[in-house]
Parts: sequence; structure tokens; C-alpha cells
Amino acid sequence: MDLEKIIGLLVEKGHLSKEAVPNILEDADFKKKRKERKKKTSEERRGHYDSEKCQARVWKDGYDNIQCSFSKQENGCMCKKHQGCVDKEGTWWLGKITDPRPEKPNWRGVDHVWKTDENGNEIVDEKEKDDLTKTENNPPKKKRGRPKGSKNKKKVDTKKDLTIEEITALLEQKKKEKEEKEKMEEKDGDVEEEKKEEEISIYKVDGVPYELSGEEIMDPEDFSPIGKIDGKGGIIFEDEEAEETHKKNIDKYA
Repeated sequence: MDLEKIIGLLVEKGHLSKEAVPNILEDADFKKKRKERKKKTSEERRGHYDSEKCQARVWKDGYDNIQCSFSKQENGCMCKKHQGCVDKEGTWWLGKITDPRPEKPNWRGVDHVWKTDENGNEIVDEKEKDDLTKTENNPPKKKRGRPKGSKNKKKVDTKKDLTIEEITALLEQKKKEKEEKEKMEEKDGDVEEEKKEEEISIYKVDGVPYELSGEEIMDPEDFSPIGKIDGKGGIIFEDEEAEETHKKNIDKYA
């Protein structure tokens, strides 16, 4: 059990107050231990199954056998965020880690392509393979004259990504829908004392908007886990890959 889980358990059991947690996180020895902890890469997480964790398959570098690392709910098989998506959409776009993978996964209109086939072998695009073979057999001849410079046509990025405005609009729309629904329930007198729906909120770090579920931070583009809040407006990253994703998001939304 890692240090964060131990602290969480102590708070849950009443042996430690929540107010003391920030001081512990700032402790030099605690930080040193956290840095010494080895973080798993996507390669290391492949094929690892934990029955105590959320059963949702997550998108990581195109591999089809990486499980969500967040804890599942007490009366379910998924974490709050993935179960919330199933309740709203009727399904999770990547399915459960224990079920066969969807062969043509699509998230919000964006097609995703697996990196491996059903047997775990790396997939090589036939066109790229032919182009590589042609290049190896017929290396390009050097042309005389000065190299092409500013007149070169810029490559067009055909990847369909959501802009920061689109992501923010989606999150705001979800929040607005929830507020309108609550108003209707209050008007009809059907408001439950304890709401089961999870509150949707935006958590911005370095200008990047993430979706917050309790203390868990999710990437709103595919609900992949990024990490947890650190109590100071930052992120305790889930792993090195999540930290790298955040760095890319900073450049993307700059």
C-alpha cells in the first residue's frame, strides 16, 4: 500500500484529521518517499488486472489491456466517473477490461485505432510498410541547389481534437443540465435528501480544464485518469504518462 492510501485510510478511520494532510504532503521526507516510488509506464500496466480496481478499460497509447487505476464503487464494478458515463450514455466506449475490446472504438466522433491486434502483436499499416520498403530500396536522390525553406507547404494536422473552448462548453453544458434538472425536481417536490448524482466541476491546472470527481482528476476528452488534487491547486499525477499528458495539454491550450 502506497503512502497516499495509508494517509487516506488513517483519515477514514479517524486516526488522522483532514487538516493535517496538507502538512504531511509538504513534509520533506514524505516528498522524498513519493519521488522514490517507481511509477508504472503503459508497458508495465499492460495485462495487469486488479479485481479491486475499476473494471473500465482506458485508452493509453492504443493498448487494449490497460485497466483504470481508480478504486471501484462499493456497490459496483467501476469508479464514480466511468459508472456515471455508463449511466448517462448507456455504455463505456472502451468496455470493461474483462470483456472483448471494441474493434472500432469511437469517442465523441473521433475514431481511435488499436496499436496491437487481438493477439497482442504490433499492427503495421500496410501503406506505411510499402512506403518504408520503397524508401529503403530506392533512397531519394539529392537535388542540386539550395534547400527548400519558407516556401515549403506546411503539413496539415488532420487529427480531430477538441479545442479548449469546445471542452469548456461541454463541461458547462453538463453542469447547466444538472442544475436545470435539480430545479425541476425541487419544483415537483421530488428532490432526494441525498443526491446520488455526482457533482460535475471544472478543475483548471496551468490553464488546462479537467473534470473533477471528488478528489480524482479526469481528462474530459476520454475520461482517462490524470491523478488526484494535491490541496494546493495542483495534481498528484497517477504516473509518468499522466504527467506527460498534462505537459502536452499545457502546450495545446496555451
